[in-house]
Amino acid sequence: MQRYLLRRAMQLVPIMLGVSIITFFLIRLVPSNPALAILGVNATPDQIAYINSTYGLDKPIPVQYFYWMGKVLQFDLGRSIVHNQPTIELIMGRFPATLQVGLFAMFISLIVSLPVGVISAVKKDSILDVLGRFFAFVGISMPGFWLGLLLIILFAVTVPVFPIFGFVSIFTDFSEGIRHQFLPAVTLGLSMAAMVTRMTRSCVLEVLQEDYITTARGKGLPGTLVVAKHVLKNAFIPVITVVGLQVGFIFGGSVLVEVIFAIPGLGRLMVDSIAQRDYPVIQALVLVYAITFVLVNLLVDVLYAVLDPRIRYQ
Repeated sequence: MQRYLLRRAMQLVPIMLGVSIITFFLIRLVPSNPALAILGVNATPDQIAYINSTYGLDKPIPVQYFYWMGKVLQFDLGRSIVHNQPTIELIMGRFPATLQVGLFAMFISLIVSLPVGVISAVKKDSILDVLGRFFAFVGISMPGFWLGLLLIILFAVTVPVFPIFGFVSIFTDFSEGIRHQFLPAVTLGLSMAAMVTRMTRSCVLEVLQEDYITTARGKGLPGTLVVAKHVLKNAFIPVITVVGLQVGFIFGGSVLVEVIFAIPGLGRLMVDSIAQRDYPVIQALVLVYAITFVLVNLLVDVLYAVLDPRIRYQ
C-alpha cells in the first residue's frame, strides 16, 4: 500500500503539469487584454503598456509560463491583477463558502440517494422502485439552474422560508448559516443524489443475485440483516467511486449555484475572474480544483482496500 501511494503521488506531477500548461495557454487565446478589463476601453496606450509590464504580460507566452511555474514551485500563486492582492489570500477567503455549501450538498445527496437506491433495489418492480427510478430520471434530466430558480420561486418568493441571496457561515451563526445554505445545497445535492441513486440500485441488485446472498438467506437470516451485513459492504465499492468523482461535480456545479444565489465562493470568483481576464486567479483556481479532485480519487482508492480485503495493490 505504501508503494502504491508513493506511485500515485508521483503521478500527480505530470497531471498537474499538464493541467497547468493547458490552462495557461488556453486562457490566453481569449481575444482580450487584462489591462483593458482593468482600465476600461478609454485606457491610453501608455496605461495599457504599464499594466502589461507590471504583470509580465508583455513577454512571450512561454516565458510567462516558466516564470509563473517557477513561482508556483515556491508556493506563490501570483498576485491578482484586478484585486491587487495575493491570489492565495483570495482563494482562502472564498474557500470556506464553497466548502460549506459543498459538504452540505454532499450530505443531502447521500441521505437521499443511499436509502432510495437500496430500497428501490430490495423492492424491485414495486411502487417504491418505480418512484425511486422516477426520482433518479428527473434528477439527472433536470438542469441545475432551472431547479435553483424553482426553489427560489417556491421557498423564497411564494413561501418566504429561506433567503434568496448571500452567505452566512455556520461557524458565525449556525441557524442562519443553515437557512442561507439550504437552497443552494439542495440545488447541488439533488443533482448528485439522482446519479448516486441509480448507481446504488444497480450495484445492490447485482450483489443480491450472488450465491453467497442466496446461502445467507437459506440459513434463515433476516432479510434486513442480509442486506445490512452482506449486501451493502460489497455494493458500496462502485458507489464510493461515483461519490468521489462527484467532488469534481461539486466544484463545477458550485459555479452555477454561487452565481444564482450570490454566494461569495470559489465558483463566483472563477466567473468574475474570467470576465475580468484575471489570469493569475484563473490559473490558481484550476490548479486547486485539479489537486483536490486527484487527492479525493486517491482517497477513494485507499478506501477500496479498507472495504474489500481482496483488493491488493502490488
